[in-house]
Amino acid sequence: MMLTKAYGHLEPPVAQPVARQATTNVLMNWVPNEQFASEFRLGKSITLKCCYRSNGDRILVGAFGESVFLIDTISLGISIAKAEGHLASGETRDCRLRFLLYQWLNRKRTSFKKRFVTLSDFIIAEPYRENKFDAHVLAHLRDMDGAFDSIERISRLATEGSMIDRVQSGLHVLAARHSLRIQKPSQIDATIKNALFSTDEIELCTDEALLEDVERRLWRAIQPHLNEPTEEFDKWFWGKAANLENRLAQKCEAHHETALSRNEVKAALFEIGWRGHKLLGKMFELGMTEIRAHLPDPSKREDQIHDQLYARQPHLASLPLAMLLNYRQFAMVGFLGHVWTGIVNEQAIDSLHTMLYFYSEMVRIRRAADRRAKRALILELYGDAATDRNFFEDGASITDQIVEALPGEEKSGCVECASSLLDRKFWATTRTIVMSSACQECGTVQPEKKYPTAKIREWMMVDGDQII
Repeated sequence: MMLTKAYGHLEPPVAQPVARQATTNVLMNWVPNEQFASEFRLGKSITLKCCYRSNGDRILVGAFGESVFLIDTISLGISIAKAEGHLASGETRDCRLRFLLYQWLNRKRTSFKKRFVTLSDFIIAEPYRENKFDAHVLAHLRDMDGAFDSIERISRLATEGSMIDRVQSGLHVLAARHSLRIQKPSQIDATIKNALFSTDEIELCTDEALLEDVERRLWRAIQPHLNEPTEEFDKWFWGKAANLENRLAQKCEAHHETALSRNEVKAALFEIGWRGHKLLGKMFELGMTEIRAHLPDPSKREDQIHDQLYARQPHLASLPLAMLLNYRQFAMVGFLGHVWTGIVNEQAIDSLHTMLYFYSEMVRIRRAADRRAKRALILELYGDAATDRNFFEDGASITDQIVEALPGEEKSGCVECASSLLDRKFWATTRTIVMSSACQECGTVQPEKKYPTAKIREWMMVDGDQII
């Protein structure tokens, strides 16, 4: 992509390449020019690192583990597209809608957040296995070198690092040995979608008339709130009381619209949001094109590495690689080794697709086991009161109920960055409730906490009545 002018600058400026320079990282900010700041989202800067490799290559690396980097760079790209005249008024509206749905989808339970950074992420405790053979999240794939029957056998495929490092490396070895050849755009699209979202939990929506109807309802609902302060809009759109699916499903006689089911709306929003990923991939690439323009005298290899990271790729369903790295670094770390050389061949792409397939299977099995553990947790907490089938349909909120009931001293922030945004999970063992958590900002896995079930019950009591 070519831009007609510069829209910002890097502070400090990126230095010229130096042959055989020692590997180092320099933290820097892209800052919008004064005349462009009002167009860019809140006039914010974007933080990156310039990584100087031992061969002198400079790589601009964003905070891939933080959604704020993706959101800010997409926002920059939208602002630049408007300034460059790439978007007509209707397309600007489409960008705004899809930008909101992109964020909405990534906050939903259907968006995969599991990082698989600890052995406990892989292992399924015996009470929560679907059958006696499924001791870990890929045990059902037992025909590959016979290496899937135990975590230890997978780890022996690699020779260096900690146990978790060897397990991760062992999966990459298997992916390279048994790589899938996926070439049809529809198959690639499905592979990427399945690695990002829990597609088996959402109905497929192919009804174009329904998609148009839901998109029209969404735009009409949003319009009165567009000029609200950010805090008020966020409360309306994201707040605990907000329920976008129910709001859009309601009958509207003024616009001759019948009522829709919540599942119909949810399926339509999911499909619109997924399609929006590709439009926003273009905006993300445009934002990174502006930032990259401030890299002086880039070498051919630096150009190749940047394009592999930040340009849309046909083997990634027309998404840039960097847009998939949030929560997916475990599945992509082997592929990144090829990216750093600037050379990505068919074999590397096939292995990547296989790892993404592994990941989607791992998350599906993990989530199913977690649901069984959550059911056990609810039964442990509520006993006979939880025997009603409807209780378990509403039981997804059990984590929120427990977190809400925790005393203040138990709600400490991330041990690494002090963020209060922790992704917490609970499960029950004999007489004990276990809490694991990871920081949503920096990804740091927090120390595991254990509480007696009686203590959790005590915290969940208000004026002698248990909260259900």
